[in-house]
Amino acid sequence: MHVQSLFPFLALLLVSVLVSVVGGVPMPPSPRRPHQSNLYQYKRLYRAFLQPLNLYLRSPTIDAPIPSAHSNRGTFNPLYTEMLLSDHPAYIHPLTADRLNPVLLRMTDLTNRGERRPPSLGDQRKFSPLFPFFFYSLLPLTVLFLGFWIGGFVSLFEEATMGAKEELQVPLHPKNIKAQHTYPLRQLLTKYTRLLGMLENPAHLERLTGLLGVEDWRRFEEALEVLEAENELLKVAVREYAQTFPRFDVAA
Repeated sequence: MHVQSLFPFLALLLVSVLVSVVGGVPMPPSPRRPHQSNLYQYKRLYRAFLQPLNLYLRSPTIDAPIPSAHSNRGTFNPLYTEMLLSDHPAYIHPLTADRLNPVLLRMTDLTNRGERRPPSLGDQRKFSPLFPFFFYSLLPLTVLFLGFWIGGFVSLFEEATMGAKEELQVPLHPKNIKAQHTYPLRQLLTKYTRLLGMLENPAHLERLTGLLGVEDWRRFEEALEVLEAENELLKVAVREYAQTFPRFDVAA
């Protein structure tokens, strides 16, 4: 057999050997995206809620000391955890939800008064021809009285917002969220569910804000945005990040 006739065969054999050798050599792994922290989604949500409110901070003003399970004051010591929840400003306190009691009481009072609202002008005209005189003479006092109560509601609403802003920037900050405990967060979330649920009722909302001027309505809307932001972050924190040990209550 001539060498020229063997050349194609030898070339093909050489290529086959090279392919098998190269295929057997382990190749360096292809670059992968770094593993995202399980806080990634919460950080995005946190920024999305707080930046429009001008409340976003890259770092909290106070860090929450997460108890270490390897220390003698760790998470396995319920008394230490309870002390942090009660005394440390970077934690939501078990009684934090009580700050919503004044505005909830005012809202309940005003919406219940709405059920006993006097008849309308059209209905009252059927009862007495003198009613228009009394109605128009007393109308300024009626509007002033209701305006005082509704203005008070907005003031209480804003007071509740002040506490919410502090909680958004410190305890609910992404760097502190895993240190929180579900029990006080759920207590606060329960109050928010009640408060925001009342505002979803058009009749209640009208009774609470129907007489507000433009400036007071703006105050109300700004406060509501803050409370709604905290409500949404509380839901996520309770579901995914807050600690459940120790259990301070069966319902926690």
